[in-house]
This record gives sequence, C-alpha cells and structure tokens, in this order.
Amino acid sequence: MSAGISIGTQVVAPDGYRALERGVTYYFLKSASGTVYLVEFVERPARQTTRKRPNGRLPVQQVPTPVPYLLQIPREDFESGLLDGRIVRAEHQHLLPPWLDELEGRNLDSFDARRRSARLSHSARVNRKLELIDPLVRGVNEILAANNPDQIINAHARRCKPRQNETRLRLAFYTYLVFGRNPLALHYPIHRIGHWSRADHPSQVKRGSPSYKGKGHGHNATPEMIEQIIDYYARKVRPGKGMGDIYSDFMTEIGCLEREGPHGYLTYWHPRGLPFPTEDMFKYYVRQSFSREQIQVESIGCQVPAGCKPVSRTNPVFLPAIF
Repeated sequence: MSAGISIGTQVVAPDGYRALERGVTYYFLKSASGTVYLVEFVERPARQTTRKRPNGRLPVQQVPTPVPYLLQIPREDFESGLLDGRIVRAEHQHLLPPWLDELEGRNLDSFDARRRSARLSHSARVNRKLELIDPLVRGVNEILAANNPDQIINAHARRCKPRQNETRLRLAFYTYLVFGRNPLALHYPIHRIGHWSRADHPSQVKRGSPSYKGKGHGHNATPEMIEQIIDYYARKVRPGKGMGDIYSDFMTEIGCLEREGPHGYLTYWHPRGLPFPTEDMFKYYVRQSFSREQIQVESIGCQVPAGCKPVSRTNPVFLPAIF
C-alpha cells in the first residue's frame, strides 16, 4: 500500500470519491484479496432520556455510543485515489478515537488513582472489554472475509454472558483494531462526566438523596434560587458569622418560619408553600461559587494556617488538625 498507509491511518476525500464522502474521516483497517477495509465512526447527537432512581425517574443527558461502520472499497480504486490526490491522509492523525481527543497525552491510569472508592476501576472495565472481543480479534481474518462481518460480531455479542450491546461490542472491536490494538483506545470518555446541567433540564421530581420526611419531600434548586443564595451570602458574610447563621437569616429573609420538629430541633417551613433550600443545599451552592480560602477569610477574618482546623464553629480558634 502506497503513501505510507497502514492500520489506523486516517484518510479523507476532500471532494468525495466513490463511496467516500467529503468531510468524513475514514480509518484504514486492512487490505486483503483486492479489497480495502475502512472504518467510519459516526457520533450521534446527545439525547435526553430518564433513569430510575430511588426518588423517581430523573432526566439524564445521555452521550450515545458512537456507531462504527465498516466500508469496503476495491483496492484498485483506493490506490488510484491515493495516486491522484482524491484520497489523502488526514492532516492530524489521532492517537485515540475522536471521542477521547481531550485525553490524548494524559496518563489515563492516574484517573483510577483518584477513584479509590469506585466499585469498578476504569482499567477493570477496559480489561473486561478486551476479554469480550478477544475471540473476535483472534478470528479477525475470517470475520472480515465474511459477506457480513457485522452480523458475526452481533451474534457473538448475543452469545456473551451476560448478553452484550451489539453496537458497543462492534465499537470496541473496530476501535481496538484501527488504533493498533492499544487498550487505551477502549477507555471511557471520562472528561465528559458531569457536564450535564440540571438547570437546563427542570424536573418536578425531587432530586438528590431522599429526605427522612419522604423521598418526594423538598424542592429542587432553581436558577433564581441559586442566584438568590449566592447574592445573599456575598452581602451578609462577615468575620464571626458562620454559614449556618447566614442560612438562618436567609430563611427569614425569604419568608420562612421556624417550628419545633418531632425530635425537639428547629425546622423551617413556608406559610405559602413556596420552595426554599435546605441548609445543605445552601452550603453546597455557596461552596460552588466561593473558594474554601475565600470563605475562611470572609467568615473568620484571617487566613487559616495550613493543616489546622477550628475548635468549634462558635469559637474560631485554630489548632493543628491532629486535635
């Protein structure tokens, strides 16, 4: 094969060529028996679905699985396209799949070191994928020589215990091959985790951990409520005034009343049934908007020495953290 084309080389057809479309990147997989095998990865747009949780079905912004397509083109046509410039190497040759672009050059093993409480490490997930596709990789020549390679891969996915998603298994198989059998190509797009905004997807179902007063008790934070929390804290914080005290004043400000709960402690309620944040919600959004150091300086009046902690919230005397 000319022009330095090998497994994983990414090619494009600037003006389209035969079955190749303009603006699409194709990954060279193999040339055999007069046929060139190329793989195209199609990333579909994100869609919103729901997921069952203990406190109801919550909206989830799903990042759908990219779909792999195997394309066959006569070797003669492919080489002709290379010679006359109708097929060229892509300007940038990616070392990882396009959905992992932002992870190129990073130590992916380091992510597991920061997930010590995870039920399953990323490396374990990758190894599981490798186990699932191993029979396919060993029989790759026979699979590609078949009339319908995808049909064979799908049948293998259905035979797996437990049964595997056919699209995901095909994706793992083709990705692993075109990226030089590099296990890192099977990594998860962890840089996309947490990029879903609840504010853009309002829900009538109560989010967060279920309250002891009932899983549907309480209110979701609205953009207006969050802005009100941040603005109030910024105006009222001062040395000697803790966040709990500011929260109490905030609740009075928005019209909430105190009452004694069944166990003797105070709770809040709104006489008109309007939504209000819990103390945990209040603290969460303050900490999202102000750094820890900024909160310490503004509420205590001095920079907290490294490795120290307060004796109590009402007595801001700092001792080494071992006490």
